[in-house]
Amino acid sequence: MSVSLGPFLTCFVTVLVLTAYIYFIVHVKKDVLYGGMKLAFFVIALILIRMLIPFNFPFTITVSSTRILPAISRVLFRYIGDLGFGLAEILVCIWGIVALWRVIYFIATEIKIRKYLETFRVKDLKQCPNIYKALEMCGEPGFPVCIVPTKISPCITGLRKPVLVLPDLEFTDRELYYICRHELGHYKKHDLWLKLFLNLVTCIQWFNPVSRLLNRELTLAFELTNDSLVIKDCDERECLEYAECLVDLSHKLDGENEEVLGIPFVKKKKSYLKIRIQYILEGKLKVSLENKFSQMVCYGIIVLMLIISFVFVPEAYKTTEAENEETFYVSKENAYFIKCDEEYKLYVEGKYMCSLSPIPEEFEEVPIINEEDLK
Repeated sequence: MSVSLGPFLTCFVTVLVLTAYIYFIVHVKKDVLYGGMKLAFFVIALILIRMLIPFNFPFTITVSSTRILPAISRVLFRYIGDLGFGLAEILVCIWGIVALWRVIYFIATEIKIRKYLETFRVKDLKQCPNIYKALEMCGEPGFPVCIVPTKISPCITGLRKPVLVLPDLEFTDRELYYICRHELGHYKKHDLWLKLFLNLVTCIQWFNPVSRLLNRELTLAFELTNDSLVIKDCDERECLEYAECLVDLSHKLDGENEEVLGIPFVKKKKSYLKIRIQYILEGKLKVSLENKFSQMVCYGIIVLMLIISFVFVPEAYKTTEAENEETFYVSKENAYFIKCDEEYKLYVEGKYMCSLSPIPEEFEEVPIINEEDLK
């Protein structure tokens, strides 16, 4: 089983396609973002994990590339002088070091912020009757709350012991109800775990701009889904009231919205708020039976991308001379390769057949002889 660029390229393209599709249904189509978003997240998670495994599975179907991939392979896998390693090994080391540093920094920041929040935990919620009442209306009267003396968006953070974080600002009873219901929705739908996965993927795939775009679009999808839960049973007046709550909170923060690790109620990015308001006012968050066909199309596209990412793999096959038209049998008993620079010359029964780069998986057991050993 040899290292291959194929799985990485296939997964990169399929994740790019899925990210573009999520962007399309959120920003353009505006009618498919419920079960389809969760399925998209699960599929993308599998594809991103597959991207980190640079080997072909036994059931993969090879799509040969005779120009682009061979040229890339020659650059990546050619040894640098007499060092015994090439550019590919250097890039993998750089990726691993930076990814490890980013993951450690992310975890350390999470721990630091959690300790900071503990300082402002409300010991007895009944001393804050408006907050206690809002949580009670949401069915979570004893949920932990931290009130911080800074302009931070209300959010929920933490995995094992999540806490609701509120800025030390004046809120109306209705605003607190909407804030609590929205944030507790993230907790109940396990969005915090999904967000953690997205953050870790962004850390590990720091070199991949698609992962950051994916993080941004799926986070927006989480917010829209939660908005839909808040206004699910609301009439037109209450929907407008909820939209006004979002806008008013954004103004209260005066653009100084500091974010902790979690899912904030109002993000710094104003375009996010604009999209959420449009969805609410245009009634796009109300699920209707007319969307069933669109959802099935959504599921079909997502599953198709999953199949492509796991089954079809491009490989760099380069033949420098015409292959013998006669059929011949290749085994470790009657054939061998002679390694010349970045190419491998195949000899069968002592007769030269062709040159390959790299060696196909089906020929892995065939012996390899370095050209220098023959001199």
